[in-house]
Amino acid sequence: MMLRVFILTLLISWVTCYKILIYSPTLSRSHMIQNGRVGDALARGGHNVTVLELDLAITPGSLKQVKHADLWTETFDWPDRVPGEFYISDPITFTSIDLITGLPEFLEMFGGSCLAILKSPHIMNRIRDANFDVIMFEQFDFCPFFISHLLGIKVKVWMSSCPIMEHQASLSGVPPAYSYVPVADGSTCSDKMTFPERFVNVLLAYGLENVYLRYWNAYHDRLKQEFGSRSLNGLQLTFYTVKHVSSQTCHD
Repeated sequence: MMLRVFILTLLISWVTCYKILIYSPTLSRSHMIQNGRVGDALARGGHNVTVLELDLAITPGSLKQVKHADLWTETFDWPDRVPGEFYISDPITFTSIDLITGLPEFLEMFGGSCLAILKSPHIMNRIRDANFDVIMFEQFDFCPFFISHLLGIKVKVWMSSCPIMEHQASLSGVPPAYSYVPVADGSTCSDKMTFPERFVNVLLAYGLENVYLRYWNAYHDRLKQEFGSRSLNGLQLTFYTVKHVSSQTCHD
C-alpha cells in the first residue's frame, strides 16, 4: 500500500511539473534580477526551470542571482552589441515624449539581437532539443514569439515588470482606461487627472502603442529578407494564446 502511495505521489508531481524557459536578455541588472527571481520562484514550486541569459549589454551570469533554477548563459555573434548597462541618465525629468522619441533606438537592441539569435543554430537547436512546455519573457521583447512559433513551444507568458504597457494591452485585448489611468512609463499624471491631462494621457498612450507596433510590423520585412517570404509577422503571432502576468511581486 505504501508503495502505491509513493508511486502515486511521484506521478502527481510529474504531471503538475512544467519545463519552463525564462528568456532573459541582459538589458539591465534590474531586469536580470527580476527574471532570476521569477525562475527561482517557479523552481521552488517544483517546476523544471531554465533561465536563459542572452548577452545584450551585461555579461550573462555576472550577477550570480539565480539560486534554484538552472542558469544557461549565451554570448552570440552580434556585431552591433554595445557593452554596458542600459539606463535612463536622468529619470527625474524623463517624460513620455522622451520615451516615444527614444523608443526606436531602444527597440533596435531587441530587433538586431533577435536576428542574430534566430540565425544561431547552436542556440535554436539547444532550445528545440530541451522540449520546453512554456516560454516566459518581458514586455519589450517580441523575439520569443518567433522562437516559440519556430520551435513549437505552445505556451507563451508575456510578463511585465511595470504596469501593463500600452502595446501589451492592445495586443492582449486588455481594455484600456486612459481617461483615468496614467500611461505605464514616463507619465507626469496622477490618478486624479484634469480634463486636459486626460486628453494628453490618451494621446501619449496611443503614441507609445503606435511606436511599438510600427517597429515590429516593419520588422517583418527584415525577417522576410533573412528567412524568406513565409516568415510570419510578429504582431500576428501575438494573437496566439498569450498569458500576461505582472512580475512586480517577484521583487518583494
